[in-house]
Amino acid sequence: IVEISLKISKAYANLKWSDKAGIGFQWCVDTALKIVEKDPCNENLALLGMCQQAKGQHHLMLGDGHMAYTWFSRALDTAKTVYGEKDPQIAVVTSDCATALDAVGNYKEAE
Repeated sequence: IVEISLKISKAYANLKWSDKAGIGFQWCVDTALKIVEKDPCNENLALLGMCQQAKGQHHLMLGDGHMAYTWFSRALDTAKTVYGEKDPQIAVVTSDCATALDAVGNYKEAE
């Protein structure tokens, strides 16, 4: 259900229905957190990371680089827990973090 809700939230975001998208992304994060609390296996943690990353992308689309960075950082921490330091997913989320930092003018840290 979380994966489907995440896709619907992304569709809302693409349609510029920001309020509905924001509510959907938050529901996905909250629900994924509850799932992880009950069963912290890598599959559930990966789902949480996907939700965190999507919420960060939504904030970036809204022009809120600071909040995007917060969510991308959470997604990066989660990804490191699931995949370790050397997985390609780490590069993807690190790039998202740098994009958010760039968006707020923090070019030095974005490097």
